[in-house]
Amino acid sequence: MRRVLLVVFLAMLAGQPASAAGFPQVKAQVETPGLFDDEQGGNADADDPAIWVNRSDPGRSVVVATAKEGGLYSYRLDGTRIKHVPAPARPGPEHAPGRFNNVDIVGEVAIVSDRGRDHIRFYQVNGLVDVTAPDVEFVFGTSQSEVDEQRTAYGLTAWYDWTDRATYVLVSRRSTTRVALLKVEPRGGKFGYRVVRTLDLPSEFTLPNGTKWQPCDEPGVLPQVEGMVVDYRTGTLYAGQETSASGGCPPS
Repeated sequence: MRRVLLVVFLAMLAGQPASAAGFPQVKAQVETPGLFDDEQGGNADADDPAIWVNRSDPGRSVVVATAKEGGLYSYRLDGTRIKHVPAPARPGPEHAPGRFNNVDIVGEVAIVSDRGRDHIRFYQVNGLVDVTAPDVEFVFGTSQSEVDEQRTAYGLTAWYDWTDRATYVLVSRRSTTRVALLKVEPRGGKFGYRVVRTLDLPSEFTLPNGTKWQPCDEPGVLPQVEGMVVDYRTGTLYAGQETSASGGCPPS
């Protein structure tokens, strides 16, 4: 990718209502069937959506959504379910199962971060056909035991770069400030990826009064990034950093 990737880092304030920030409130017109984050419901925790726009017939556009261990779902615009595919099974009884966290769409392919297995997976929007190459590697981990600690692929955004005619994915790492830039590659009729480079974002910020502030959760856990979007025209990443429920560590 020939353009320089710039990063704009946003520290999000936890618990601030949208109305207080001056944003308009949006009310839902339709609702998808309920998912349940328990054993009976298959640990299906509804999380992140992406929309495939049918340009020839917009009314037939498709919503693709992740459900953590519950896998991936697709829906019509009236909220009815089209298809469900499960997340990958755990490779062994002591290992973590697949856990789909974020999804984005490039062309007609849904690109998903598998937080449980530390992989990026690919599905055709039409039918949710799995087109992930069987030899995809871990994004951040170096061994299965490291992946089982779950500092794995988390937030995700993807785009097509017209300069070098390739699809790129930016994915963050859970419990750290690290993000990785991946280049998607065709592999035997399916898709894989390779890591182009990684970047560690700041973990603390200087306030106007000169003190330091750091969003934190527990010792050894750094502020993680989840919500991301890339302006492909300028090569700029906008990244939203999560904070803990307590609102951050005390100023130093």
